Amino acid sequence: MRALLDTNVVIYRENKRITNYSVGHLFRWLDILRCDKVIHPYSIDEINRYNYADPQEAIALKLTAYNVIKTIIQIDPAVAHLTQGIDRNENDRIDTVLLNELFLGRVDIIITEDRRMRTKAQLLGIGNKVYSINSFISYATAQNPQLVDYK
Repeated sequence: MRALLDTNVVIYRENKRITNYSVGHLFRWLDILRCDKVIHPYSIDEINRYNYADPQEAIALKLTAYNVIKTIIQIDPAVAHLTQGIDRNENDRIDTVLLNELFLGRVDIIITEDRRMRTKAQLLGIGNKVYSINSFISYATAQNPQLVDYK
């Protein structure tokens, strides 16, 4: 399974300041389920524009641990039509590009903490494949109870 990680999930994971305690559990489940952790080149650009506590070189080095989508595909006309007028800024347009990857079947799921992105996914009919961190953990636990560590 190819899991496309939204920029915010990557930031939670790679920033040295802990801002979301569930991200460690998410990555544990992604590893247990042998999911490919994929990021989009636009997410890399977005991350490089932010200022972090970590030196920029350290963040760039950490990003090499992910599979990067090699080619940027054109937005499907159905995706463009449904998101027209909804996208208000560059971040919204990047979210649409990521959703387009899922819509066209280039990735199997998206994990994001962005509610607007999950709402757009519902409009596109792919909402069942877009998870928040906690909803993915819940899904993985429910589908694989034998892999849960009950200490």
